[in-house]
Amino acid sequence: MSGYLGWVTVAISTMLLVGCSLENEGSPRKALPESNSPGAQLLKKFCSNCHAPPQPAIHNHGEWKNIVLRMEDHRIMNGEEHMTASQIEQLSGYLDKHAGGSR
Repeated sequence: MSGYLGWVTVAISTMLLVGCSLENEGSPRKALPESNSPGAQLLKKFCSNCHAPPQPAIHNHGEWKNIVLRMEDHRIMNGEEHMTASQIEQLSGYLDKHAGGSR
């Protein structure tokens, strides 16, 4: 059984090392577009409690509004600060402006 556990340990370690070394569009190491804009500031404020702020390009134009609303539902369920309707619109607009895909 120890041979199997050794193989599993090596496999998991390799996956972690490779996964942590890959940089993709959602990587928190990549600077946000217009990083000092009000939309980027909202993204940093409201979207970093549970995960790193996502890069807008990981979703296509028009997809972000529903994602922001879904994440706001999670925030409400977790008892976190609510976003105002204006903040939701501003954040969705920022994300949509910098989204990937065709417009």
